[in-house]
This record gives sequence, structure tokens and C-alpha cells, in this order.
Amino acid sequence: MLVAKHSRRKFLWNTGLLITGLLGSSAISFEFENKKVTLLGDSIRKGYQSYVGLFLPDNVAIWGPEENTQHSVHLLANSPRWIKNQPADIIHLNSGLHDIKNIPYHSRKPLVSAELYAENIERIIKYIHFCLPECIIIWSTTTPVNDEKALATHESTQDFSRYNEDVIKYNEISKKIMQRLGIPVNDLYAFVMKADRKLIMKDDGVHFTDLGNELLGEQVANSIRLFIK
Repeated sequence: MLVAKHSRRKFLWNTGLLITGLLGSSAISFEFENKKVTLLGDSIRKGYQSYVGLFLPDNVAIWGPEENTQHSVHLLANSPRWIKNQPADIIHLNSGLHDIKNIPYHSRKPLVSAELYAENIERIIKYIHFCLPECIIIWSTTTPVNDEKALATHESTQDFSRYNEDVIKYNEISKKIMQRLGIPVNDLYAFVMKADRKLIMKDDGVHFTDLGNELLGEQVANSIRLFIK
């Protein structure tokens, strides 16, 4: 069940988007007539995806892969089937939480280095431009990690760890690249940081409650709606 909008707002300080790049340009807006939107991302995207369409017109088709798109290497490798073979008018995408996995646990060595991450996400954006030159791209920053809770969640398995300082570092990398490429950024990291995280984040320190997923879904829909006349 959806929570009434006025009651949701009390959990947030500010619902505005920190979006850079092409925002405000009427030249890239278009009227929706059975338009297609693709959502790409990891388990965070899977969590909010079902809510996005609730805040957009009924004739907007939302699609996203059933599987988790994982890190930027995996997203890039699967771009032909998730991008080329799924033409879209708007693509909202993110990669980061799997890139910053530290393996082994406590190693402080991200699975995908910052340099490779930067190269991968730029290649992904350019691949979209190559396959779908008319497609509007919206990049999303990676949502926060609660270090203490995330570490505790994986303490018994010792499989990997995550740290919020890596989230911040990789987000800054992605925002600089998107600014250079003229890609608008939906800053979900800032959005979550301004919310009451006790109410919207799960105890694993990474994922979101139903309320959190609904709020993220609405925020993603808001970023998409900015390009609708």
C-alpha cells in the first residue's frame, strides 16, 4: 500500500534533485506517447523499480532487467542486451555498490578500481549514445552505506565489505564525468542523506525498506518527468 504523499514528506528535509548538465533545456523535452524508459542498476534499482511507474503517466513503459546489473564491468559487458536490444527514449542508470566491494573483507581494495570505474562508466554512456543517439540519459549517484551495519552484516561470512567513503569517492568521479559529457545527474545519495535513514534504510546498512523504495521510486520518476512537456 502506498503511503499518502503528505505523510511521506515529513520524513524528508528536501525532495529536490541535484541535477547537472542538460536540465532546463526545452529542446530535449518531448511529449510522451507510449514512450519507453529503461532502468539499469543493482539491487537498489530492483527495489524501487516497481514504484517508478506509479508516479508517471500510464502510457510510459518501464523496463529493467530481472537480474542485478552488478558492477560497471558487468554492466558494460551486458550493454548489448540491456541497451542495444532494448531501445528506450530515456535510460536512468547507476553502477557503484558492487564496484566498491572490498574483497577480501576489510581489505580496503575495491573490486573495481577508481580508474577502471571511470573508464567503464564513460564507455557505457558513449555506448548508449552510439546505439541510441536520441535517447536521454540520466545518471544516478550511488546511495549511502552505513559502515557499521554493513560490516556487521558480512562479519560472519567475511565475503566482502563496503565503506561509505568509497561511495563518496566514486560518486564524485561519476559526477565529474557526467558534467563533462553533459549528462544530468539524479543525486540519490544526497536525497537519502537528507531523509530519516532510520525509517527508510534496512538494518543491513545498504538496502531500503518499502517506504524507502517508494520514496526512491518517486524521486527517480521526478527526474524522468523533468524531460516531459
